[in-house]
Amino acid sequence: SDLESAVPEGSELWLFNAVPISERGYLLTDLGNKGAMNLQNLVIKNALGRPTLRQDLLRINCLDEFGSWTGESVVLTDFTSTLILADEKAEELRQTDVRSADGRSLASFLLIREIRRELTP
Repeated sequence: SDLESAVPEGSELWLFNAVPISERGYLLTDLGNKGAMNLQNLVIKNALGRPTLRQDLLRINCLDEFGSWTGESVVLTDFTSTLILADEKAEELRQTDVRSADGRSLASFLLIREIRRELTP
């Protein structure tokens, strides 16, 4: 993938959203239309939560493919960068329109920025 070739070995991509862990592999292969990812440089880590809720963002727990905690936790200041994407799953379920998806993305951004500022000495 383009991302795989753009990052150094040992890079981590944390997927933090409300999609159940068991469904993510299927979604990452474009609903089964693409083959499995063969990643060398990038490690994908899963966390379950809602990025618009402060309590879900204060400590992010890594989960295995079965949804069990791996024992690894991070805080937002552990990340060197953050990318916020629209909630495609909610759009598929017709629970949202583009405007409300944009609003949730903006709310997530502002909340993440606020928490990072609070955690940074």
